[in-house]
Amino acid sequence: MENRGNGCQSKRFDEEYLAGKYEGKKPAKIVCDWNLEFGDYIKELGGQIAVFGIGPGRNLPSYAETGYAQIIGIDFNSVAIERCQKKVEENAWPNVELIHGDWKKSGLKTKSCVAIFAINTLQFVNGPEEAQTVWQEVGRILVPGGLFLARVNSDRFSEHTNHHNVSEDGKTYQIAEGSRKGIIKHCYSEDELKNLAKKTGFEIVEISHRTHLRTENKLSPEYMEKYGDLINKRVGTKSGKWRVVFKKI
Repeated sequence: MENRGNGCQSKRFDEEYLAGKYEGKKPAKIVCDWNLEFGDYIKELGGQIAVFGIGPGRNLPSYAETGYAQIIGIDFNSVAIERCQKKVEENAWPNVELIHGDWKKSGLKTKSCVAIFAINTLQFVNGPEEAQTVWQEVGRILVPGGLFLARVNSDRFSEHTNHHNVSEDGKTYQIAEGSRKGIIKHCYSEDELKNLAKKTGFEIVEISHRTHLRTENKLSPEYMEKYGDLINKRVGTKSGKWRVVFKKI
């Protein structure tokens, strides 16, 4: 079984990024929410954050404007890094470092980060065993009290019809058609996420299907001007992806 970083799958993401996917889009709602909810806590820990799967930099403005001391963005895709670097230069963000490499083996130093974000990234693993390896890597990098904030496919996705199952439990599949044909994804169950936390030394802060939080009472006028149209005030709405927040023990 092949992972996201192989030639075929890398080509799919090259095609998307070259076609301008995500260009001009504001940061994802979940990133804005997390930076608003946890940003002060993360900054108080006093260190750098890492973003696994930074892509072409759609969410960089939210990270940069939150005021983190240092932001390290990692992506295996060279086109994504090039697009991201252009945004860094255009906005003169001095505290952003980009790494062209595999986030599964980041090479970051042990206990070097106070938070790691992974938005729609960690489903690109070959199954439960590789997922545990990645979670262990995250735990190695984080300081005690550091946060791991991830959005991943839930096991609802395993019910999709446009895929081939490649695992006995049906939770890892290969997309069979469309622009991402051939890409392998893993779908996490709630029990699997709880077990990953236990096995890799994390306290569970949140595992939910909520799309995002009710944040309207915390928002400044400046924030609303930039991101107000992204805020959905319907609390508890469900999505087919997990929002996961773990704290390193």
